[in-house]
Amino acid sequence: MKGEAEKTGLKINIGKTKTIIFRKESLANKAEVDGMHIDNVNEFFVLGCLLTWDSDCSKKKDWIKQWEQWLALALSGRADTSAYK
Repeated sequence: MKGEAEKTGLKINIGKTKTIIFRKESLANKAEVDGMHIDNVNEFFVLGCLLTWDSDCSKKKDWIKQWEQWLALALSGRADTSAYK
């Protein structure tokens, strides 16, 4: 993995890098870069989306749920949107 990244000029930050395997809860073999293990996670939040190993789309961060509720009220004309005009 490191060699392929370096070919394109990318550098892997092991402290921030995680793996997620979809439809399988764990890895048989752990991923490594320079002898350091990369953590595998069961869910990962990226660009406003929560990705889960089992592709469960029902899980959302609390702030997203609150925003969706406010947006539904705003679109129906029942929310105070004066601060956003």
